[in-house]
Amino acid sequence: MTTYRVGFLGVGPRGLSQARAYMLHPRIEIAALCDVDPERLGAAAAEFGVERTYSDFRAMLDTEDLDIVNIPTRTDLHAPLTIGVLEHRAPKAVIVEKPMATSLTDADRMQELAEQNGTRLAIHHQMRTTPTFNVADRLISAGEIGPLTTIKIRGKGYYGGYDMLNIGTHMLNGTRRYAGNARSVLATCVTGGHPTTAADIVEGSYGFGLLAGEHISAIYEFDEGLTAFAEMHRRSQPDSGWVHVKIYGEDGAVCLYNSRELFIRRGRDEVVDDTPWEKYELADEDRYLHGHDYYDHAGGDLWMAEETVRVLDEDREHECSGLEGRAVMEMMDGAWISHFSRSRVDFPLERGEHPLRQELAKAGLPEPDPERGKLRYADWLPGELARIEAAVS
Repeated sequence: MTTYRVGFLGVGPRGLSQARAYMLHPRIEIAALCDVDPERLGAAAAEFGVERTYSDFRAMLDTEDLDIVNIPTRTDLHAPLTIGVLEHRAPKAVIVEKPMATSLTDADRMQELAEQNGTRLAIHHQMRTTPTFNVADRLISAGEIGPLTTIKIRGKGYYGGYDMLNIGTHMLNGTRRYAGNARSVLATCVTGGHPTTAADIVEGSYGFGLLAGEHISAIYEFDEGLTAFAEMHRRSQPDSGWVHVKIYGEDGAVCLYNSRELFIRRGRDEVVDDTPWEKYELADEDRYLHGHDYYDHAGGDLWMAEETVRVLDEDREHECSGLEGRAVMEMMDGAWISHFSRSRVDFPLERGEHPLRQELAKAGLPEPDPERGKLRYADWLPGELARIEAAVS
């Protein structure tokens, strides 16, 4: 069977996590690493036993015969690096960290180039490939909870706009697996206890680009008649325990708890709230992959790698394709458009400039300080909370 050669374009925290998962896959070889930080690059090369390292991705592409290029970088680098790879020497697959890009225009260009080159473009929404999501899909398809009625998703408790782009992107992507395409959204954003205004549009940390809203609440309608309620509210202490996708049917519900565990409760919709949740134990054939226990690798990166291998074997679209990633971006942008327009927004959105950049222009406000985008969340949040306090005092 084919062994696929992968090159990593970036070996920061997410790059290391993904590379450790790839090392566990019997049909993937980490052939080369690329990073602009020589110290970080050297440490990663030593950990993974990789001899071929580069500071320029073009040199890596020219020298190595790569099947997969993985781009686990800061968000504002996703589009330029993906476009650069696809324009220079396109591999069979490009895997990009989520969210896909900082604008729909960039996302569209990434997808167009991938299609032109015959490259499978995927966004690293690894939660969607995990055993809990797969088993939930089987339970729903088998009618275990009856016809679906509603879905509720909640983030990790980060600052709302950041939570949307960081965790919400996973939750919305997972929702699409069960509900299909979203057709509209109605959303509200609150900052400092008041409706979010253009003055509250800020540069997000870790290269996320523009974001807004300390607390975001959104209602999505889907083509199949389902409604999803999304809650991205800042809490005093973010915690993985807040994260879930709850899928309700007429005869019960399933809960995907932080993608790590699956719970089910059975009973008619009108009394299901009185029925206790039961943990659904994964069967060994779902729990283990290549001898590795899901509960030891619950981040899902190994299962994402497995999906990528199957995509190349079967020459098909990825479960977390670029088209799916683009649709999730549209759902997030739609929430901001809905809030500022005070109306329901229908999908698809027209291709164009970032909606928050448009709101800044309407209000005659300058772009936020881009240097804030280089901060990590823990360093970014105190400054944002101080800004809010000054604005409301």
